[in-house]
Amino acid sequence: MKPLLIDLDGVLKIGNSPSPDVKELFGFIEVNKLPACILSNSTLRTSELVSEFFNSHKIELKIPAITAFDATLSYVKKNYRKVSVYCRDYLLHHFNGMIDEENPEAIVIGDIADKWNYRIINDIFKKVLAGADLVAMHKNKYWNPY
Repeated sequence: MKPLLIDLDGVLKIGNSPSPDVKELFGFIEVNKLPACILSNSTLRTSELVSEFFNSHKIELKIPAITAFDATLSYVKKNYRKVSVYCRDYLLHHFNGMIDEENPEAIVIGDIADKWNYRIINDIFKKVLAGADLVAMHKNKYWNPY
């Protein structure tokens, strides 16, 4: 049987609330032993945060979740030792032991909301010119799930 790949924002989660009947959907998947995975292009949350979201709404999540942040973190850990990271502060600890602002092998860019400024953009530009790879967590024009 082919697995179900289920999007998070706008499908299982609307704004800050679970979608109607999502608990029943998860029950149906479990009872019928359907292979399933939640996929999200979110750079604002990890799979652990996805699970915490459902748990906070009294919904047990028994299927795996993978976010763009998770995929980026896995890729970066596999391919680089030293990185400069631009993402939300509450996610930075995932890169502990890898952060190097002076001589990074890669620049990792996520969502930093309204923190973008000339200094940051110029800093990234100089690091790329010095040879650092550029790793984007997500290709997106603009998305605000709230």
